Amino acid sequence: MKKSNVFLGGLLVLIGILAILHQFSYLGFISSRSMVGFLLLIIGVAFDLSYFIGKKNSSNLIAGGILLTLGIFYIGKSYFYLYALSAVTWQIYTFSIAVGLYQAYIFANKDKGTLIAATILTVVSIFSAVSNIFRIMMPIWFNRSFIFPIILILAGIYILFKNFRN
Repeated sequence: MKKSNVFLGGLLVLIGILAILHQFSYLGFISSRSMVGFLLLIIGVAFDLSYFIGKKNSSNLIAGGILLTLGIFYIGKSYFYLYALSAVTWQIYTFSIAVGLYQAYIFANKDKGTLIAATILTVVSIFSAVSNIFRIMMPIWFNRSFIFPIILILAGIYILFKNFRN
């Protein structure tokens, strides 16, 4: 019997046992809201382990990174419900792809295209998440249309002072 079949079979048995124990409420720390997160986490670890133990296929690392990140996000969202986490859900999806690509770059191939794609996704995710959280936390009287002109003014002042010092 192949190692991958044994691993997959064991994983399915573990998930089934956890689901049955959850039905009987033996697992107080796992709620129905967090079960999805734990399942994604387990499957993500399985993909990563399949790369490191068996097949050296970089797509396993990408899938593992995506599922690990989403599992951690859903577990955190179910235990520590914050409105800010709901506001950045799609950014976490994008960031999870970046995590998978970073894993593939670090462990599998040193392709610059993979690194560039992961960095672009990370920057877009972080910038969007910060702007969403900033928008939520801003007072109503502050108009968001002032942000870009203020950034331009600050950049201009920085350039002027930098030139005057030299």
